[in-house]
Amino acid sequence: MCTLMEKDVLMEEVSGVAAFISERISVENIPYELKRCGAIREFLLSNSPDDIDKESILQELSILKEKFVDMPVILD
Repeated sequence: MCTLMEKDVLMEEVSGVAAFISERISVENIPYELKRCGAIREFLLSNSPDDIDKESILQELSILKEKFVDMPVILD
C-alpha cells in the first residue's frame, strides 16, 4: 500500500531506471530489464495506490538497474 504521492514518485523512479538502462544498451538488443520497467510502469498506471507495494517495487527497480551500473553510456 502506498499514497498517491508515493505512486507518483514510483512512476518517476521507473522512468529513471528505464532511461539509465537505455543509455547503456544497443537499440537492436532490448534486454529483459528494460521490458520489465515497462511492465512495472503499466502496473503502476493501472492500479490504485492501495494495491501497490512501494518497497517491493523499489527493491525490484534496484535489482534491475544493478546489472547496468558498471556499463558505459553508449550513443547509438
